[in-house]
Amino acid sequence: PGLLPDFETASSELCSSLARLPVQPNIVVGFGFAKLPFAGGKVPPQLENAFVSAARTDCLTDISIHPYRSVPETALADYEKLRAQLDQFQLKKTGIVVSEWGYASYLPVRNQGMQASLIFREYLINAAAGIKLLNLYAWRDRGQSSFSKEDNFGIKSKAGEKKEAYSALTEFLKIARHSKKVSYQDAAGVSKLVLSRGEALLHVVWTQNSEKTVSVPAAKGKKCTLVEFFPQVRRGSCGNWSDGGFSAKATVYPVLLSISD
Repeated sequence: PGLLPDFETASSELCSSLARLPVQPNIVVGFGFAKLPFAGGKVPPQLENAFVSAARTDCLTDISIHPYRSVPETALADYEKLRAQLDQFQLKKTGIVVSEWGYASYLPVRNQGMQASLIFREYLINAAAGIKLLNLYAWRDRGQSSFSKEDNFGIKSKAGEKKEAYSALTEFLKIARHSKKVSYQDAAGVSKLVLSRGEALLHVVWTQNSEKTVSVPAAKGKKCTLVEFFPQVRRGSCGNWSDGGFSAKATVYPVLLSISD
């Protein structure tokens, strides 16, 4: 807190230094807000003012936040509020990035499977919200204790072994690479993210707690492939087409239905 009066000056000096560079950087992200800024006193005004001043001069291109929470889905509403607040400050060009967010697998609170579910859903929510960058905390566990939260934020163990979160995410990204968001819907306890990749539509469905049967629309004659990511990747048929689409079980572990010709 004692440094807050100097922060706006330091930020201004930073922007002046960047402006004098022979080649201007295309992307400068700041400042790594641990709490949501512009949300009624959660962040000291000196930090908020410094960001707004820097962003208005195109010194900072993106605002950086750490949206930790118990379940990822609640981040969507906060992203929408932050976007509206940035727009009110005439910062419509300013993007939102997540420079730190993750979930630890530490017993008895959360096993590797639930960590994987939350990190996967964290990624999906960011894709649904159009967040430009997600930096997972962390790549590798810090320590060896299975009961220490700070030891176990990694998607790999301290020894470098792949945890369930690593395997699920990397397999999903192989499928979803170069895809584009079509829509996102959260209704009746079921989340549905639809991506397009070439001529195929990728429907990712999941819940926050109980199991639910969901229907994915598809024209008759379309092919549907079901991909499960937990505890390991499994591919198979979605079953028979019925009532305008295909059905699947949605749980806290997201599944993907790929609809193609």
